[in-house]
Amino acid sequence: MLLWLEFLKDGYVHLIMFLMTMGLLSGMGGARPSGRLFLLLAVPIGLAVLSFFMPTIMTVIELYNVALFLAMLVDRFLLTVEPGHIEMRRTLSSKLSINQNNPVVLHLYNDSVRPVEGWVTDGIPEGFHWGDPIAGQLGEREGNAIVFPMVLSPRKRLHVEYHVKPKARGTFHFGEIYFRYKSRWGLLWILKKGGRSERVKVYPDLKRIQEMRIRFSKSRNVGELRRRVLGGEGTDFAGLRTYLPGDDMRRMDWQATARMDMPIVQTYSPEVDQPIMILLDAGRKMQGRVQGLSKFDWALNAALSFSAVAIERGDQVGIGVFHREMIEFSAMAGGRKHLNQLLENLHDIKPVSIEPIYEQIMAQSVRRLKHRSLVIIFTDLIDPLASRSLIRSLKAFSNDHLLMLVTLSDSEVRKIADSYPETSMAVYEKGVALDLINLREKALRELLKGFGVIVIDTEPEKMDEDLVNRYLAVKLKNRL
Repeated sequence: MLLWLEFLKDGYVHLIMFLMTMGLLSGMGGARPSGRLFLLLAVPIGLAVLSFFMPTIMTVIELYNVALFLAMLVDRFLLTVEPGHIEMRRTLSSKLSINQNNPVVLHLYNDSVRPVEGWVTDGIPEGFHWGDPIAGQLGEREGNAIVFPMVLSPRKRLHVEYHVKPKARGTFHFGEIYFRYKSRWGLLWILKKGGRSERVKVYPDLKRIQEMRIRFSKSRNVGELRRRVLGGEGTDFAGLRTYLPGDDMRRMDWQATARMDMPIVQTYSPEVDQPIMILLDAGRKMQGRVQGLSKFDWALNAALSFSAVAIERGDQVGIGVFHREMIEFSAMAGGRKHLNQLLENLHDIKPVSIEPIYEQIMAQSVRRLKHRSLVIIFTDLIDPLASRSLIRSLKAFSNDHLLMLVTLSDSEVRKIADSYPETSMAVYEKGVALDLINLREKALRELLKGFGVIVIDTEPEKMDEDLVNRYLAVKLKNRL
């Protein structure tokens, strides 16, 4: 009995010593016990059993525990690289693009004479997906964190790059960076916290906007190519050039031809400074998701890509976002500064479960227009009642302005409608898909029935390009 009491007393003493030592290590060096240390701490338990037969073993246990505690202190403070010798920071753009690979780079530097091996962890905002993997990168996703194994060589810098792919717009925060590495003897884990919390904004697809602006820039080559593909010319005199086969003979400049002794034709360009109003539906129908993004996100990406092209070609663009009422309106203007302002004003707007009142929105919007304008409406056609309301409102203003309706066809619904059902649930899903398609096609036929609305019903990836091509055709044929 006395031996048991002695054993328990010694156990409490050693437990208190262990906790005090770990508290010291944690407070002064950010250390945590490793699995190896716990195994070594279990050794005295086995030896304690022998103490019933060999009381001198207790002395060995005491010496063992003292040696282990000293080993922890030596391992931590004499042999292991101090956290202060490790520098960490993150670089990334403050403006990220939705549904695109956005690079994030972690920079680490070991300012010591010993190598360090461990894992670096970077917490990414909730709702961010890990983007396409980079060749040779060994990181793994763990919850809302990206973890990379690495070895930091002495006096060397290391750069680790990965991609994030946001699936929502708005403002988000990256947290601090953590580097966890083992002590020299492997008794402890050392945790280094660095970097800084960073706020980033996720915008519509900035890469696509820039790509569209460059592809449809107002260069001579692109302009000539589009004139030949789309047909027609503008009415603003642009200059003279040498006659090419296929040019309209009515454009011949006979005086210049006689003076230059070669056929010369007059060229005309589409008018600039034309007013364009874009209206974006942010109501219930635009909450549905297609290929990972909401319909509103696809529409917003297309609207801003189109705006970049129109502004680049000299037109004035204004954008309004509505559901039951107008929730955001940017007046018509041109120039790169205006495009940047549009991005800032619209980057965090999200659709809500509210039905739009189309007649009220159209009347309110058209009152802002002083001249005949191109009015582009982004919405969807699902609900028959809402579609009739939209058709009535478009018909009321189709004589005064050129109206263009852009809707997003759902390839996933079409795929279900064209499938061969093998279960009762699949039969039900096919029936629902066919009903949706029939209602949509009926609404589109109503819109195309003789009152001049241009309808663009397209897939999400082609929405911006189809809209720009139709816009160029409108300008070249002087329909405004």
